Amino acid sequence: MAWCSSLSLHLTLFYFFISVYRSLSLPPSTYEGIFSKIYAFGDSSTDTGNCIELLPYLTPPYGMTTFGKPSGRWSDGYLVLDFLAKELSLPYVPPYLNKSSDFSHGVNFAYAGSTAIDYEIYVEHNATKALPIQITNSLQTQLGWFNEFIDRVECAGKCPAQCKAIMEGTLFWVGTMGGNDYRRINGTSISPITLREIAVANVIHLVQGAKYIVIQGPEAQGYELDVAAHNALLQQQLDQVREQNPGAAILFADFIRALTDNVMNAKKKGFNDPGLICCGNEKILCGRPGAPVCADPSKYMAWDGVHATAALNALLANQFFHQDFTRPPFDSLQLKCQDVIEETTFLNPHMDGDEIDASNEDASDAPLVCDDEVGIDVESECQ
Repeated sequence: MAWCSSLSLHLTLFYFFISVYRSLSLPPSTYEGIFSKIYAFGDSSTDTGNCIELLPYLTPPYGMTTFGKPSGRWSDGYLVLDFLAKELSLPYVPPYLNKSSDFSHGVNFAYAGSTAIDYEIYVEHNATKALPIQITNSLQTQLGWFNEFIDRVECAGKCPAQCKAIMEGTLFWVGTMGGNDYRRINGTSISPITLREIAVANVIHLVQGAKYIVIQGPEAQGYELDVAAHNALLQQQLDQVREQNPGAAILFADFIRALTDNVMNAKKKGFNDPGLICCGNEKILCGRPGAPVCADPSKYMAWDGVHATAALNALLANQFFHQDFTRPPFDSLQLKCQDVIEETTFLNPHMDGDEIDASNEDASDAPLVCDDEVGIDVESECQ
């Protein structure tokens, strides 16, 4: 949800927080095995460690609830992306800039402080000093990393059909993007209308060609009317992409509506005043010497005044995956996967790759897998 900043605390309550956090777990997954990978993009609400690879600022108590130490996440614990990985029964999505990571089940290209439009545009309009720390990375930076990874790692030595098979088993997740942009244009010659047109066009360009996509709109933080217009344009453009790609599953995760629902029902959901901050205050940023920290982050929605607590992220994830806060519903990913499989065959990962005839009545027990080679005759196409 914002930028890389500098941010200390003894972790004596770590195991207590772990027990509290477990009470926030999601319902049992109904999406296990559908996807083999996740490719993630976004800002600090999605970054799991890219920013700290270049700007190592995170200090305790970041990560205190889930990890017992800073983990590269701008929260006390899990992000919505982490819950997504758990929902799909996949490992946590590692940051791209940590080259020692295992990328076999996905890559996270999100970078804290990233903007949806190019940094060069801000330079041209003298809008580079709107944030305390100058982050030059944008969605285009992340797209460049993605293309580099596909060329040098994921599809290296593979024919186009093999690469296509990998992409068709992948879920693309675009976290909140745009909040940093609206903060930057304050007092500049860039209008909100220009910003949203460029930002939405960049997001649409990012997801062109992907088959399974979930996109969040930007968080508001004082720019509610601008973000509402941004989301309206984004959804309009996504409708056009759906029309052009009827075989794709393209979901809009309504972050603002989900957050508003949580804020309006904070007490009912076990939270304190949603305006209260768990870590830091208006004078001392979270993680800096002397910054106050709450005893129980699970009672707070706001972690450091900019980012969400793990408790709020758990609620947001549940709203996206199991309630009606995505359009179309999240289970449409599974239904779209079902459509693909019914057109071809079932692949049963427990039978060493043996195919199961979809017309066979016993095939009903086979797991849904929108994975790797479903619907693609890789062997014939690669000859």
